[in-house]
Amino acid sequence: MHIEIPAPQAERLQRHATAAGYESVESYVMEFVLNLAENPTAAELFAPLTEDELAASLAMIEKGMQQIDAGEGLTVDEARQRSLDRFERSRK
Repeated sequence: MHIEIPAPQAERLQRHATAAGYESVESYVMEFVLNLAENPTAAELFAPLTEDELAASLAMIEKGMQQIDAGEGLTVDEARQRSLDRFERSRK
């Protein structure tokens, strides 16, 4: 399969791929598309949260806010690096 992507969007995709630690836009987009294809319907990806999911999300946000208030938060750079490290470990 071959998909033509206009230059402005291709440049943005390149920046996203690089920031996420991918070697190429192709591998970045391929992983996204494969993840999308594994879901029975695209609608499920964007379906509203159930009440239980919403409550769990709000609880995680509240916990995070408490951690920040207690000085336990990370800088943006630290969080990004931890995420990239975790991602790299998961790809091995």
